[in-house]
Amino acid sequence: MTGDCVRRAKNAVHPQRKIVVSFGVLMWKKIALVVVALVVIAAGVMVAKIGPRNVIGMIRYDQRREGDLRVGDRAPNAMLVGLDGKSRQPLLDASKPTVLVFGSFT
Repeated sequence: MTGDCVRRAKNAVHPQRKIVVSFGVLMWKKIALVVVALVVIAAGVMVAKIGPRNVIGMIRYDQRREGDLRVGDRAPNAMLVGLDGKSRQPLLDASKPTVLVFGSFT
């Protein structure tokens, strides 16, 4: 018997086997398609809520990284720069306390 004849003989013995295998493959393809569709819908909702310009900005300019400062570390003594671009005075002065406030006001 050649290979083709052997395949025909196996299918003749188990004719339902081929249907079950193809049904399983079709089911997995449908499940994968539904999962991909849900991910695309979720991404669309996220973009609609955040705004497309903000999403592009987050992808393009987000350069956050984990810093190495810990609670209780001393702040670096940076020089304050005036509007004319010249350094004026150190940020930290030993004679008075300094409060640094960081935030985004946009």
